[in-house]
Amino acid sequence: MPIGVMAGVGLAVAVGGTVAEISAQKKAAKQAKAANKFQRQMSDLQSARDKIQALRQGRQSLAQAQQAAANQGVSGSSIGEGGAGSIFSQTMGNESFLSQYGYMADQASMHLQKSADYSARAGMFGAIAGLGSEVYSEAGGAAAFKGPPPPKKTG
Repeated sequence: MPIGVMAGVGLAVAVGGTVAEISAQKKAAKQAKAANKFQRQMSDLQSARDKIQALRQGRQSLAQAQQAAANQGVSGSSIGEGGAGSIFSQTMGNESFLSQYGYMADQASMHLQKSADYSARAGMFGAIAGLGSEVYSEAGGAAAFKGPPPPKKTG
């Protein structure tokens, strides 16, 4: 294979590998951004969970106050039904929270995995570009495209 052709192939592989590497890096960045979005949503959801816990503690305090009223004979008959409704509501809220949190954790994990996959591809394409660059350099680089020097005139 002529040196000029080898240099051309090396240059083409270097350029192609670099383009593929850049593309894979962009995809990795996009996946990392998506994962960060889900991480933020998980944080927001945890914050909401903390608010729910505070409300629950408030309801427990209310229940204790209602019990004290019942012990003194001043409570209404709807207290028991209200307490049961509150327990049911808390249970459903907890179940919903756990489902949402699990879904977001799964999504974040999926996007982080995709990001890692694209990063690995970027590394592979970078290696291909490096190989092409090495072939190009070993073939003489740009000088290989000039061809042989013109024959010397004798005489």
